[in-house]
Amino acid sequence: MALKPLIRNRTCVLKDATVDGGRVRVTFSPVRGSAEIVDWLVFEPRGEPQTVNSVGRFIRILRAGRIRPPEDPYALGAEPDRAADLLRRCAGTKLKLQLRQRIERTLSVWTEAGVDRFERVIDIEETPDALVVRRMGGRSALRIPRNSLVRFELTSDERLEVISIETSVQ
Repeated sequence: MALKPLIRNRTCVLKDATVDGGRVRVTFSPVRGSAEIVDWLVFEPRGEPQTVNSVGRFIRILRAGRIRPPEDPYALGAEPDRAADLLRRCAGTKLKLQLRQRIERTLSVWTEAGVDRFERVIDIEETPDALVVRRMGGRSALRIPRNSLVRFELTSDERLEVISIETSVQ
């Protein structure tokens, strides 16, 4: 059985841009099949890797839409509505997105003491005396004693994350 590639290229059309909690939500519609793709852009704090990557994607979208980027795109952190307006002017622009598949697992555990929720779960193992939970970030395994465990539920959220945007689409 062949595995799906972790990074995919997909040609999309910019559909819309809105502001949500100080971030800009950019929506893309793939040219062929699949559901729409959402990217989140942030413009502050300056110098952070996530901010630099967001501003780079923002500038590439504007260039593809033939709109001149602002002199200081980081200043849009104070006015994300203006950033969304500029992006909406690019609606209909074709772009090549580089996407990474992201799967996030969350474990909800009901015990005699209450309900706990653990995010960034890699794996769980059921042993006769405990539920062993391995989480991302190099943390030690978490042991939940079986005698206090009422029930548990492992959920997964799968999405495509935009890691790069190319402007040259043939």
